[in-house]
Amino acid sequence: MPVMLIVRPSARAGDDVRTCSQAGWSARVLSPVEIEPDETALLGLKEQFSRADAVFWVSPTAVETAAPYVDFSDDLKAQIAVGQASGRALQRCSAKNVFVPQEGNDSEAVLRLPVWDTLPPNARVLIVRGRGGRDFLAESLKKKGFAVEIAEVYFRRPNELNWQDFDAESIDAAFITSGELARGLFAQVPPQFSRFFESLLYFTHHPRIADALREAGARHIRVVASLKAALSSFPKEQTDEPV
Repeated sequence: MPVMLIVRPSARAGDDVRTCSQAGWSARVLSPVEIEPDETALLGLKEQFSRADAVFWVSPTAVETAAPYVDFSDDLKAQIAVGQASGRALQRCSAKNVFVPQEGNDSEAVLRLPVWDTLPPNARVLIVRGRGGRDFLAESLKKKGFAVEIAEVYFRRPNELNWQDFDAESIDAAFITSGELARGLFAQVPPQFSRFFESLLYFTHHPRIADALREAGARHIRVVASLKAALSSFPKEQTDEPV
C-alpha cells in the first residue's frame, strides 16, 4: 500500500487520513506546527460575531476553533469561507448563508465573490483567523468601504518532531497545506534525511505553498485542487518532470 506523508497540525489531519484510506493509501502524519486556541480572543468572539454583517472564515481550523463560541442557529448573516473545506466545516456547524468560491481557495478568490456587492454600504465584516494571518483581504475590504474587525482565535506553535521511528523508505509522496508548515518541516529535518526530503514528491493546493517548498529546498512539487486529486493523479504525476 502506498504511503502519503500528511504535513499539517495533528488536530486537522483526521480527514486527510480518512481520505487516504478511502483511496487505498496509508497515511503518516508529521506536525511541525500545532494549533493552540487563544482563550482570551474566544471569550470576546460572541460580541464581535453579533455585531458583524458578514463573517469571513480563513480556514477549517478557524471554524472548528471558534464555532463553539458563536450561535449559528438564528443568524442569517453571510458566512464566507476561503474554500470548500472551510465551507463544509461551516455547514457541519449548521451555519446558514454560506458562500464559497467555486474556483480557488485564497483571499483573491474570495474577493471575486458576488456576495460583497449585496452587503450594505459600510457593512461590518468580521475576519476569523489565526494570529499573524495575511492582511490582504482586510485591506482590500477596507478599500471597498467596509468596516473590518479581526478575531485571531488561535496560535500556531512550533512542535518538535520525533524522528526516531521515521521510515523514509516507506513514504511515496507528501501533502502539505501551508508555507509555514513547509518551513517548519525543513527546519527540523535531520542531516540523514535531508536528501530524502529534497527529492520527495510534494502535493499542495496553492502556488504560494509551492513557492515556500521550493525555497525550503524541495525539488518535486505539484499544485493540485485537493488531497483527493493528488491521490488519484499520483501514478501519472510520478512520471512527470519536476518543476
